[in-house]
Amino acid sequence: MTILFSALDTVETDGIHYFSNEIQASLNRYKHCCDQIVCLAHSKETDTPTSDPIDMNGVEFIFIHKINSLQSFLSEERLNGELVRMAISKSDACIIHVYSTHAAMVLKYAKRMNKPCINVVVGDPWDSYWNYSLTGKLMAPFAYCSLKKMQRQAWHSIYVTNRYLQQRYPTKGYSIACSNVDMKTGDEQQLERRLAGIDSKLYEKIRIGTLAALNVRYKGQEYVIRAIKVLKDQGLNRFEYHLAGKGDASFLRSLVKRLGLNDEIVIHGAIPHAQVAEFLDETDVYIQPSKQEGLPRALIEAMSRGCLCLGSRTAGIPELLDKNYIFEKGDVKRIAKLLASISKDNFREEAKRNFEEAKKYDKAILNKRREDFLNSIFPNIVAL
Repeated sequence: MTILFSALDTVETDGIHYFSNEIQASLNRYKHCCDQIVCLAHSKETDTPTSDPIDMNGVEFIFIHKINSLQSFLSEERLNGELVRMAISKSDACIIHVYSTHAAMVLKYAKRMNKPCINVVVGDPWDSYWNYSLTGKLMAPFAYCSLKKMQRQAWHSIYVTNRYLQQRYPTKGYSIACSNVDMKTGDEQQLERRLAGIDSKLYEKIRIGTLAALNVRYKGQEYVIRAIKVLKDQGLNRFEYHLAGKGDASFLRSLVKRLGLNDEIVIHGAIPHAQVAEFLDETDVYIQPSKQEGLPRALIEAMSRGCLCLGSRTAGIPELLDKNYIFEKGDVKRIAKLLASISKDNFREEAKRNFEEAKKYDKAILNKRREDFLNSIFPNIVAL
């Protein structure tokens, strides 16, 4: 059995392709239900790959044009139509991460060619386009309506949230809630270490952290920076904000300099995934200030390390956190107020609460749920 998988970005150096997003977990989990995967992929040249080479075993790539401008959006049928039809003709079924414009094209042609599809709803395209650029604001209504239509007609869907995406983009077909995070949770010794650290710490300095791309403004780090400026102007100088992630941080560095926060803000840049746990263990307050998300892996990972966590009212974030630690998108005053109100008791309560909540997202639990779902669609194929 061959499955078409439509959700992949790669970079290329000397003819070798590398992942430029966290896609290896997806390839591994879908390999369970087929003999071969055909991937529709984007590719670009780079001199500095920061991820792993792609395991080509059982995977065939068909590279398509990336749709990242209004002109390419209007020309997508001409650019990618034949490539998409070729990929579908090679496949027995399709697994499509939505929303993307080429995902909509895959669904259209798969229906014509009588190939079954599973929609994996990984994010809200309205937020993604609207908060990206002026061109994005023009495309947001189309993307929103397109995903609404896609989900109304979907036979099988996997939503990464428990409620948000299901309510915004409902389906009448068979669906499950199953996050696409891929991690082990429930290390009780980690919780004990966190609680012991809370008891021994004076909190003269509170370290805040965010793991997110530094060159994408809808990730929202600027609002935390502005909140720290508000607190500093109020005489509260105990906060230090650490930012880690890929991408050009020029805008954020310029903002830090303009606000006079060079002593309060530390921009680390990209860090290897092996160092993420150490980064989070040194973090007192993890904050996810995004204007666009699905269900953020980094936030769940911070919860599993016992961090006190704050997050914006975006997509699945409120499903993860206590309502008292949620703020509206871009609400600088609310972020500042939440930070100023944190006490040692809050750290203890939220360490235990977040640690227990993160257990629900252990990869063994999610993989079993997903594989049972796939096995119900493709009987006797999935090997658990």
